[in-house]
Amino acid sequence: MKNNKIQKNLSEWTVITHHKNLLNKVLKPNEIKGQTYLQWLKTGAVSNTPNSIIETSEKLSFLLEASVDKWDLSFLNPNRKKFLAGLGRRNSNQGIQRLKPYKRYPILIAFMAQSLEDVVDELVDLFDKYLLNSYMHSKRKLEKFHLATIKTTQEKLRILQKIGIILLDKNISDDKLREEIYKNIPPEILREILQECSGLIRPKQDLHYDYFANYYLCIRRFIPKFLNVLKFHSNVKDNGLLKAVNILREFNNNKDFDENFDELNLDFIPKGWKPYLYDKNKKINKKYFELCTLWELRGALRSGNIWVQHSRRYADPETYLIPKEQWITLKEQACKLLKMNTGEERLAQANQELKDALKKLDNELINSDRLRIENDKLIVSPLKAEIIEPSCINLQKAITERLPKIELSELLIEVDHWTGFSDCLEHAAEVQPRSSKLIKYLHASILAQSCNLGLKKMAEASDLSYSQLAWHTNWYLSEDTLQACINKLVNYQYHLPISKHWGVGSFSSSDGQRFPVPIKTKNAVALPRYFGYGKGLTFYTWTSDQFSQYGSKVIPSTVRDATYVLDAILDNETELQIMEHTTDTAGYTELIFALFDLLGMQFSPRIRDIGDQRIYQIDKNTEYKNIGPLLKGTIRQDIILNSWDDLLRLAASIKMGWVTASLFIGLTET
Repeated sequence: MKNNKIQKNLSEWTVITHHKNLLNKVLKPNEIKGQTYLQWLKTGAVSNTPNSIIETSEKLSFLLEASVDKWDLSFLNPNRKKFLAGLGRRNSNQGIQRLKPYKRYPILIAFMAQSLEDVVDELVDLFDKYLLNSYMHSKRKLEKFHLATIKTTQEKLRILQKIGIILLDKNISDDKLREEIYKNIPPEILREILQECSGLIRPKQDLHYDYFANYYLCIRRFIPKFLNVLKFHSNVKDNGLLKAVNILREFNNNKDFDENFDELNLDFIPKGWKPYLYDKNKKINKKYFELCTLWELRGALRSGNIWVQHSRRYADPETYLIPKEQWITLKEQACKLLKMNTGEERLAQANQELKDALKKLDNELINSDRLRIENDKLIVSPLKAEIIEPSCINLQKAITERLPKIELSELLIEVDHWTGFSDCLEHAAEVQPRSSKLIKYLHASILAQSCNLGLKKMAEASDLSYSQLAWHTNWYLSEDTLQACINKLVNYQYHLPISKHWGVGSFSSSDGQRFPVPIKTKNAVALPRYFGYGKGLTFYTWTSDQFSQYGSKVIPSTVRDATYVLDAILDNETELQIMEHTTDTAGYTELIFALFDLLGMQFSPRIRDIGDQRIYQIDKNTEYKNIGPLLKGTIRQDIILNSWDDLLRLAASIKMGWVTASLFIGLTET
């Protein structure tokens, strides 16, 4: 009995020692990588290339080989886990080594567990973006091909016309046809034309998949590792796409593997791919099968039809929502929070609101000089520009001339003196005392970042220590602490008497600004209209009717603004009570309208070409004399009522923070 107990303790000690050895290994330099594993895991990809995908796959392999995916950290509070992982990211290798073991090991454990989730998401993101870039380049190459062949095609058509005229000429006998054709078009010219035509002939469905196939070798560089390190799942039984992905994995791991495609469900393959997928003998071309499968996998990951284990962005969609077993007890609380009751009551209320609005529109069409119907389409005349009186312009100039010119640094210090926003800049470890020089370095760090000077130039301009600036920036400036500062500034402005003249703080708007990015970053995208030959990002900001900016977010420029509209509104921790929000057309979709309503807020976007929008009724009503041609259909109430409980669970999940709005919207709008 005693020996068994000793053996059990010895076994437990072996496991603990094994983990300690692993965690110690993370702090040691890797000769191949030229850096420690800690720094290697910290450093994210800066571009969407095969090498970046391979490198990220190796990171995931390292974490899986260390069995990080099997660690049970459920006993650890998620916020505590995030806090410890943040310490691991901010601390240097030497700094972590100097910590006591009881501090060092928890930090490394949380860091590696968080890194597993981050690396999985980054790997799928890189795969997504590289495949998309290759796909879009293929489309552009096909467009260039069509433009380049216009002149050549015209020449071939003229020759075809000549041949046709000769063939249809009844004065030329059949035995003289060849001779007459060769007289107008020499045989060598005709052979050359036929050879050129063979290069111009495209498949019946003239798509760009053959150009996409030119990227096949580049894609093959990373696909074997990519498929081996990720575990894909689906909530749909007998998912043909998932089986196809497993077949690709078998192809990569077993060269002798031979799959009978006749037994595989190929319903996931779109119609456009099929002319490329099958050869003359109606056998599947493995290259096009692989490309098609990977492209469809990309779409399935974005839509949630296939999900990845240990991911946040590409996880099982069901995990984004309040668990069904908890929803039973939370439903009553959620309904009070959302101010929602039954679906029938909400539909009846919405129906009355819609009727009142349509009746108002119907009446205004009679006497309005800005609204009219032409060809069953609503025409809205543009608003006339507001005329500013000369006295107002003179007043503006007078005020501007009287405003003192001050240094930006002086303004920052003075506003901090009014509001005390720098108190929100807390040390990431929550243990560092505030020194007398702290505030000076914090102000300098903020200016260096906000003005894009960089810490080196700021150190030279201010005669401050570069190492101290870097240290303060690393440990004090974070998304959380800066947002806390913004919240304090917004609240201060909210209570200023002058702010009440602008608005009450319940209405806001959001819009994006696009900026070119001169450095390599995986989130930057090419958008020639805005960035020319370079790449860039969009800074999306939320502004209240009191002209205070209460939220901002960096988003990809190719993603519709509407995906992110709700994020800062729901994450708002200021005293602003946002009840109504407006955007431009890019910030609008029907889904956003629905979510705003479920969340108890008003969405009032400024939609371009509003006459092109379809107007639906909840029930058919023929009492409208003028707007009848605009009413295109009737809303299916049964679908809404049958899904009402799920709609409430979704809205409550977003409202209570189980999932960010952009994460769910990005999933549903793919």
